[in-house]
Amino acid sequence: MKFLTENDLRVAYHEFPFETFTIPPQTKLTPGARTFLMDRKVTIKDDNSLQKKRKWSPVVPSHCQKEKEDVEKREYQSDWLMMRCEFFRVAEELAVLDSSLSEEILLLERALAVDVSEANYNLPHIIQIEKVPERVDRSFIEDNLSVVGLCLHKSKGRILRRLYSLYFQLGALSNQYRSSDCERFLEVANRLGQLIAYYLNKTEEGSYDSG
Repeated sequence: MKFLTENDLRVAYHEFPFETFTIPPQTKLTPGARTFLMDRKVTIKDDNSLQKKRKWSPVVPSHCQKEKEDVEKREYQSDWLMMRCEFFRVAEELAVLDSSLSEEILLLERALAVDVSEANYNLPHIIQIEKVPERVDRSFIEDNLSVVGLCLHKSKGRILRRLYSLYFQLGALSNQYRSSDCERFLEVANRLGQLIAYYLNKTEEGSYDSG
């Protein structure tokens, strides 16, 4: 079994940016490589999964399939509503630390309730951010997580802790439920990533590298 790393994909993507990537037979992606593709919204096709399905494809009764889909829909709806409530909680906590950020978190919660793929839709922004790329790599967010612990005694550290929590919870929800809402989750998560990068930069001047 061969493993494709993030560096392998980064080189290929740099030479020719692609929108779809098919995992060759007898090949697996490392976690970093899969994150690299997801951050760029590259559609991943797995030939290995297709081969497994061809070998064994059980017939599921239609009524059982519908019951399963109904359960998954209810679970998704519940988790989605809880996620939106988490945005309210964080916005309330941030109100005493940064009122502008608190208002933007409330706007992001509203964005979760609409389809960002709709024509003329613009994700609302209150805080004007400079020196931060339009798309913030998840790897950058993860690599700087330890910075939060170094500045927890400061207000910006407490802000970062809450932003990181929202970012990872939304990412987990997006990974768990592959649905039509995935695009809106990615857009909101990316904005949270921009805010994290912005506050990291304010906490330690010069620490942000758009790389």
